[in-house]
Amino acid sequence: VSGLIILGLGFYLLHNWDLPKRMSALSKVNVFEKGQKILSILMIVTGFLLFSISLAGFWAAFKESKNLLYTYGAIIAGLAIYKIVLAFFLIAIISKNPEIFRDKIMTSMKKYPLYKVNDENKIIIDDLQWQLSCCGWLKGPKDWNDSNDWKNKFRGYADRLPRSCCFNPKVERKKVCTMKAKSHFKTGCAIKIERIIFKIFTFTCSFLTVFSMIQLAAACFACMLGAAIV
Repeated sequence: VSGLIILGLGFYLLHNWDLPKRMSALSKVNVFEKGQKILSILMIVTGFLLFSISLAGFWAAFKESKNLLYTYGAIIAGLAIYKIVLAFFLIAIISKNPEIFRDKIMTSMKKYPLYKVNDENKIIIDDLQWQLSCCGWLKGPKDWNDSNDWKNKFRGYADRLPRSCCFNPKVERKKVCTMKAKSHFKTGCAIKIERIIFKIFTFTCSFLTVFSMIQLAAACFACMLGAAIV
C-alpha cells in the first residue's frame, strides 16, 4: 500500500507541480527547476521498488517459502537501514550548508533593478515576494535601500520599495510601496525560503525514519514467519 501511495504521489507531482499557490513562484526559480523532476522521479522509482518487493513478500508468505521470506526480510531490513542513513545524511547537509538555496535567490534578486518591466526574472521575483509575503533577501526592505542599482534607478526616492513588497503586482499596477507603508513585508525572501525548505526536509526525514521503523518491523516479522515454517 505504501509503495502504491508513493508511486501515485510521484506521478501526481510530476504532472501537477502547482500544489500550493504560494509555492508557484518557487517552482520557477532555477534552484528548484530541476529538483522538481528529480524528486518526482525518485518517488516513482521508490514506490515501484517498494510495491514490487511487497508483492515478492506476499508471494513468499503465500507459498510458505522459508528462503524467500528470509530474502525478503533481508532486503526490507537493508532498505530500512539505507533510509535511516539517508535521513541523517539529509539533516547533516541542510544543517551544515544553509546557504545552498540562499545564494542563488540572493544573486537573482540583486539583479532586480536591472531587469526590464516584462522580464520573466522580474515577474518571478515579484511573484516570490508577494506569494511568500517577503521583501528583499536577507535584511528585509533594508536590502533594497542598500542596493546601489536600486538607488540609481529611483534617485530622490530613498524609501521606495518594489510594488510586490506591499501589493499584488498583477493587480495594483499604479500604487507605490515605500518604507513608510505599514503594509510592507518585513522578512527577507531567502530567510522565508530557507524556512520552507527546512520544513520540507524535516517532514521528509521524519517520514523516512518512521517508514524505516515499519519496514524493520516487517523484516522481523518475515524472519519470524520463515523460522516458523517447517
